[in-house]
Amino acid sequence: MAGGSVVQPRGENFVQPFQLENGVARGRLARLGSAAEGVLRARKYPGGVAFLLSEMMALSALVIGLFKFDGVLSLQAKGDGPVSLILVDLTSEGGLRGFAQFDPQISAVPLDTLRVDAVPHLLGKGYLSFTIDQGPKTDRYQGIVELVGKTVSDCAHHYFRESDQLEVAVNIRAEKTAFNHWRSGGLLLQKMPPDGRPLEAGESGNTEFQENWRRAVVFANSVQGEELLDDGLHPHDLLMRLFERDGVRVFDPLFIANRCRCSNKRVKTMLKSFPKEEIEALRVGGLVTIKCEFCGVDYKFAENEIELIYMI
Repeated sequence: MAGGSVVQPRGENFVQPFQLENGVARGRLARLGSAAEGVLRARKYPGGVAFLLSEMMALSALVIGLFKFDGVLSLQAKGDGPVSLILVDLTSEGGLRGFAQFDPQISAVPLDTLRVDAVPHLLGKGYLSFTIDQGPKTDRYQGIVELVGKTVSDCAHHYFRESDQLEVAVNIRAEKTAFNHWRSGGLLLQKMPPDGRPLEAGESGNTEFQENWRRAVVFANSVQGEELLDDGLHPHDLLMRLFERDGVRVFDPLFIANRCRCSNKRVKTMLKSFPKEEIEALRVGGLVTIKCEFCGVDYKFAENEIELIYMI
């Protein structure tokens, strides 16, 4: 294990970047505990929805290191199943939020089934998209592909193969603890060619390089949920256990925290973008109430406050 004076990750809520010393791949190891649980506590999610949202949060944590940007990465899955929408936002500074829209009459699905077949059961047919927003004076990047696969890991593989033409291996897990708290995490490997340029899907390297990549993928996919999510197992130890033969170099981690970006000012700006008549139609008991989908906070505005919004 190499990496100089690298900041040490805590037991959970981090993304640990690394690369294999043989130059075959770089990767990310993510583990989310209280940060993900904070997102889930904002609304009462059935077990299957919480499982799927937990895995999508882990995917966003894994993906954020693949793109160099300063802003917000948004991951969205939309389908025709009982879970119609999942949206996860993660800032380049580690602020995490997310929510899911679902049919209140959604049927319970056993956890063992979800682990191998969550997407068809819950999302159905639809699409997966990644959006990077670096602010109002920059162009947004967006990639959209069809939801293909039975698990979130399968869908991520398909996305990178079809949209970004990257060859990756993704292993994502989510589990419920004995205290009824959800934890999620994952491991992502991105294949690198001998010259260090990100390798596109279908691009081949030499025979030894290919064999080293296949071995790394096998090891990455061998990780079980209890290993990925064990906050008592140091991520450096797990990486060395997996890739001891190839050697591992680690870099400073990104720490993740549940952090909604809503505010009274943002809500007022949003309200002002609609015709005043439409906002007035939302009034109940003398108040216009706007609920943040991400954190569940209610913003209430009396009649005089609505008048002031449109006067500014």
